Amino acid sequence: MGSPLSRWLFAAYFLEVGLVLIFVPWSTYWDWNLLGEVIPTLRVTFQNNYVRGGVSGIGLINLIAGFDEIMTAIAMTRLKNARNKSIGASTLEDPVEVIKPRSNES
Repeated sequence: MGSPLSRWLFAAYFLEVGLVLIFVPWSTYWDWNLLGEVIPTLRVTFQNNYVRGGVSGIGLINLIAGFDEIMTAIAMTRLKNARNKSIGASTLEDPVEVIKPRSNES
C-alpha cells in the first residue's frame, strides 16, 4: 500500500463498514431479512442479542482499523515532509530564496 490516496480510501471504507455493522443489527432493517423469512431457524438466530452484539463487535473492529489507517496516513505524510526538509527539497512551507544580484562596486 504505497500511495496516501489508497490509505485514505481504505480508512473511509473501514469507517463506513464499521458504522453500518455497529448500528444496523439494532435497527428495524435487521428484522426485515429475507433469508430469515425463508428459513425460520435463521430468523431466530438473527434476532438473538448475542448475534447482534457479535456483528456490532465486528463493526467496532472495523472502526478501530479505520482510525488506525488514518493515523498511519498522517504519520506517513509527516515522515515524507520531514524527509523532504532534510534533503533540502522545497515545499510550500519552505519557499525558494530569492538571490539578489551582486553590485559591480568593489
